[in-house]
Amino acid sequence: MKKIFTILTFLISSSLIMAQDFYNIDKVQTIKIVFAESNWDALLDAQKAGAEDYIMAQSVTINGVFFDSVGVKYKGNSTYSANQTKNPFHIELDTYKDQKYENYTDIKLSNAAKDPSFIREVLSYKVLRNYMDAPLSNFANVYVNDKLIGLYSNSESVSKKFVDNRFGSKSNTFVKCNPPDGAGPGTTNLPNLVYKGNDSSQYYSAYELKSDTGWDELIDLCDTLKNNVADIEKILDVDRALWMLAFDNMLVNLDSYIGGFAQNYYLYRDDNGRFLPVVWDLNESFGTFSMSGSTNLTNTASKQRLDHLLHSTEASYPLISQLLSIPTYKKMYLAHCKTFLTENFTNNGPYYTDGLALQKIIDSHVQADQNKFYTYNNFISNLTADISGGGGPGPVSSTPGITTLMNGRYSYLMGLSDFSTTEPTITNVNSSTTLPKVGEKLFITAKVVNEDNVFLRFRTQIRAPFNKIAMYDDGKHNDGGANDDVYGAEVTMSSAIMEYYIYAENSTIGKFSPTNAEHEFYSLASTVETAEGNIVINEFLASNDATNTDQDGGYDDWVELYNKGTEAINLEGYTLTDDITDFTLFAFPAGTVIQPNEYIIVWADKEPEQEGYHANLKLSASGETIYLTNATLSIIDSVSFGTQVTDVSFGRYPNGTGDFRAMTPTPGAANIIETAASELVINEFLASNETTNVDQDGGYDDWIEIYNKGTVAINLEGYRLTDDKTDFSLFAFPAGTTIQPNEYIIVWADKEMEQDGYHADLKLSASGESIYLTNAELTIIDSVSFGAQETDISNGRYPNGTGDFRTMTPTPGAMNSIETVPVEIVINEFLASNETTNVDQDGGNDDWIEIYNKGSVAVNLEGYTLSDDITDFTLFAFPAGTIIQPNEYIIVWADKEMEQEGYHANLKLSASGESLYLTNAELSIIDSVSFGAQETDISYGRYLNGTGEFRAMTPTPGAMNTIATAASEIVINELLASNTTINTDQDGGYDDWIEIYNKGNVAVDLAGYTLSDDITDFTLFAFPAGTVIQPNEYIIVWADKEMEQEDYHGDLKLSASGESLYLTNAELSIIDSVSFGAQETDISYGRYPNGTGDFRVMTPTPAMENVSAISGVNDFGIGFNLSIYPNPAKDELNIIYDKGINSILILDLNGKAILSNNNLAPQMEQSINIDYLQTGIYFIKINDNIYKRFVKE
Repeated sequence: MKKIFTILTFLISSSLIMAQDFYNIDKVQTIKIVFAESNWDALLDAQKAGAEDYIMAQSVTINGVFFDSVGVKYKGNSTYSANQTKNPFHIELDTYKDQKYENYTDIKLSNAAKDPSFIREVLSYKVLRNYMDAPLSNFANVYVNDKLIGLYSNSESVSKKFVDNRFGSKSNTFVKCNPPDGAGPGTTNLPNLVYKGNDSSQYYSAYELKSDTGWDELIDLCDTLKNNVADIEKILDVDRALWMLAFDNMLVNLDSYIGGFAQNYYLYRDDNGRFLPVVWDLNESFGTFSMSGSTNLTNTASKQRLDHLLHSTEASYPLISQLLSIPTYKKMYLAHCKTFLTENFTNNGPYYTDGLALQKIIDSHVQADQNKFYTYNNFISNLTADISGGGGPGPVSSTPGITTLMNGRYSYLMGLSDFSTTEPTITNVNSSTTLPKVGEKLFITAKVVNEDNVFLRFRTQIRAPFNKIAMYDDGKHNDGGANDDVYGAEVTMSSAIMEYYIYAENSTIGKFSPTNAEHEFYSLASTVETAEGNIVINEFLASNDATNTDQDGGYDDWVELYNKGTEAINLEGYTLTDDITDFTLFAFPAGTVIQPNEYIIVWADKEPEQEGYHANLKLSASGETIYLTNATLSIIDSVSFGTQVTDVSFGRYPNGTGDFRAMTPTPGAANIIETAASELVINEFLASNETTNVDQDGGYDDWIEIYNKGTVAINLEGYRLTDDKTDFSLFAFPAGTTIQPNEYIIVWADKEMEQDGYHADLKLSASGESIYLTNAELTIIDSVSFGAQETDISNGRYPNGTGDFRTMTPTPGAMNSIETVPVEIVINEFLASNETTNVDQDGGNDDWIEIYNKGSVAVNLEGYTLSDDITDFTLFAFPAGTIIQPNEYIIVWADKEMEQEGYHANLKLSASGESLYLTNAELSIIDSVSFGAQETDISYGRYLNGTGEFRAMTPTPGAMNTIATAASEIVINELLASNTTINTDQDGGYDDWIEIYNKGNVAVDLAGYTLSDDITDFTLFAFPAGTVIQPNEYIIVWADKEMEQEDYHGDLKLSASGESLYLTNAELSIIDSVSFGAQETDISYGRYPNGTGDFRVMTPTPAMENVSAISGVNDFGIGFNLSIYPNPAKDELNIIYDKGINSILILDLNGKAILSNNNLAPQMEQSINIDYLQTGIYFIKINDNIYKRFVKE
């Protein structure tokens, strides 16, 4: 009997990525690094400055999974600095030991040093993955020695694992296109694919080879680009390259091939001999980087108008100029550009929705990051608004708001003729048959208008290059009548699959269908005759570390075949494959006969030269499909599988006939599984037990509940529990242990095995880990992985015995139950330190909690409770008759004054931090919030109101929560932290000062605005009522702790050793801040350009426009006869001063002392050697109080 195996036409992606939680974009990962050395930062800095080797971390824990002895180093170029706490990390799990997390070994963590929004890298990769293979990316909190370093972007490494997963091989030429020593303004040899001749040494400083060989192949690519571009498709995936160029240009990603350093991409040469580009390092996407390679784009408007044909005529960018010199490639490029624009960047289009979602995911984590490079307010606003400073190298006045940039860029580009012209339209893509046979001819047709030429591109092998043939509207290609706008092309179904897409072009622009081809495409699968028979795939092992070896001692993957019939079968010509388009990977040789009930093992090790049966394939532990054919290539059996566990096989049960399931490997023997074991589950556990239940000796210990959900008793002798997958000796049920149907058994996780009962040699981690239950053969039959746990709150299956794990009130030895609770009633806001905000009915400034009904129906709150003690829900209960209407707010006073009228609870909130719980009448927790130390008169509430995460805010009791938009035009413009001779206050004091500037065009009322150098105390200075700052006006605040003086004097003094300053609005939202290092006496630190630029050292200009030393500042000492010459100077600088020269100090523009000589014999003229100085601008300080500027040539 024969069957027909078919797959209908569908749209698929060429990406073969398996889902992984580690790069789940919706989850912030937790990575904890532990170093044995307290000077770990200095050790990492030393390696970064030297050989850039890894240093050994004592451990790294990822989402509760522990790894011992791990390689860690700092990475990055412009985002790394030895002087900052938060540096980018590269973690390599397998530097010293063979270990991995979700099959990943390399972890790349970026520190958002150039990105106020925090989301540029993750959002950019999310957009890019729709159009070409690109790394997965999300966020991670990184701790070192239990201290939070901060929130990082976590992007998948472009490694050999990456190219193997996406492109099907990993041993070919692999090039990282970044200068190995890093790129900078002085870098001249760039990875721009310019042909430099056949001497490979000419390329060493621009590229880093990741494969053992490959320089000749890279040189061949460069040569072809320059001298034989007509053959470029033989050596380069042109479509993928055009997608990369379009992405970089549309998203103004200039730290890339199209920018000043022509870097940040990889090239991998696939098995077809073509280089495949992969984009890397998107932390400065969306306009943060300013160097275009032609000019520096120093404002958002210039980036909005970045030329979409940038470098199209420049020989130094051959990937652009040479490809776009070919008309069809240029039209393909324009089509890709327009696809990016129309599918993502319409006015506040999908990218904006994605950006908001990412902000919500990381909001609380950004707030908790004390080492971030920008303020929390910058994070909130930079999705839509420009932020002063950032980016580089190259002069930058601001970091563009992402939507400001992209909405403007969309409007500008779509107004250009290249994009406003009418493009081809492709519809009604069809195949003449949806069930083609191998060898059958068929027609692909499509309706196309506004076209000059139409092409079909197709392939019949996965990952092969697409062939190109013309489509015709001539009535001869199954296209209907001639000239009816229906095009057709004839192709042959030469293998089991066909993948294809349509491309059309007119005189200006092209169009693809699907629009993101070649990354996505249409697909047909042939009808394949399958024969039923007695030869079956019976078992396989896709990850063999310790199970069994082949004849040469290799722990290789294997596939077991079994003859379940009663007659011997000649297997000559039978094949095994994991690629339905290629049945040549293994064929049984002549003379191979399998007897009835015999098993044959085929090793999947890509070592066909070995004796025995060895196939030219390896099984993927991430999942794939195995096919078995007879000698006529009819498929007689197949199995598709997902991610596999090491040393656990997948086999048929019952043996030879049943479905596939995980089991203890039985190569060459009958498959066996204890059927009753599948009814045994981990049902509930408690990882932090303080008051819930005790063991027989009175100990509040952690516990695990086992449950038999089946209908027969099970002998548990030898069954194991462990929290360490490599050690199943931590607990085994003793002989004679039987669990009855619907019975529960508690195992105490207390490391007190000497006690009576069931006690395991393990303790559960309240920070999160995994628990495994095995049968007596050590086959894992159940497991659970969990994160951080609340004290006295268990985690159990609901519905009992079968459902997913969820938090619940503990029910040890009993059925798990969870009450269905209304989810529309929430804790919306609370104030834990109330001194002046609002009062209860008796005039008390007491703490309070606001409850809000965010639903559409009224809710009876009778019996609902509030508590800050999870063991005691008697502290407050709403009385009978309490109804909360939709959108109504109720305030409960946390004052322990229950005798007062209204809602008063028997609790007080702790300003040091604690937790609040809201339950329904059945005491099921329906909402809760945990919080840290609170500011006086600053509440903590949900934003967006009723639904968002908690954040600090101006209190709004009984009303909607709002966050004031900070006045973005008021800035800290200049400061002087060591004033001895510059200017005095009204009482003649040379005091430190801070200059505030209104860079906007409207007056601003500053009443209540504050200045502080202590982020925990905004009471040090507040502008009084009536203070208004006009447009372009400056106000000086003296930092002298002399508040009794007239004008503006703060209760703070600036530290010349360095600190931070914060400016808030009246709602105490930080609207500007600056962090600075050690300051020179009488040298100020100010923004340049004035009001908008980065901070830099300068001659003080209190209450005046900042003028950079670069543009020729006035020197101090005017009126003295001081001169220096020559200026500019090259080797020697001469100084003449009629008062005599006692000391000389040379400073760079950052205020760093370069030369100091304080013991000169007083004389009117001195000469100093400056030959060793680098070219640039310097200050020279004479006798501690006179400055001159000079230029070193």
